[in-house]
Amino acid sequence: MKKRFNKTVRETPYQVKDICIYLHYGDKLELRLLIPEKIDNQVLKIISPLKNKHIKDVRDLLERIRTIEEFGCTVTIYPDAEEYINKTLYRERVKNKVTEIRNDPAIL
Repeated sequence: MKKRFNKTVRETPYQVKDICIYLHYGDKLELRLLIPEKIDNQVLKIISPLKNKHIKDVRDLLERIRTIEEFGCTVTIYPDAEEYINKTLYRERVKNKVTEIRNDPAIL
């Protein structure tokens, strides 16, 4: 790497160009957002409640993504975050179905 890129290039921090959804691997697995410096104010209003926070409500996140994409912004969901979202939605569906069955066992 040292031969290929000079010191200035290597020390330049990465600039986020699009809104990204990623998993933060710490003590707990957390779904989070990367937000670019330059972003439309309307889009910022939509995602600001999720900025620098662990995203717990996946359905709310997906609704916000839909709205952001209507403004023409690109949202990148990293593969591990997508898998986490899918598993969370699956668990939620199963939990709701179990609750529905327990409340009215005659549905089966």
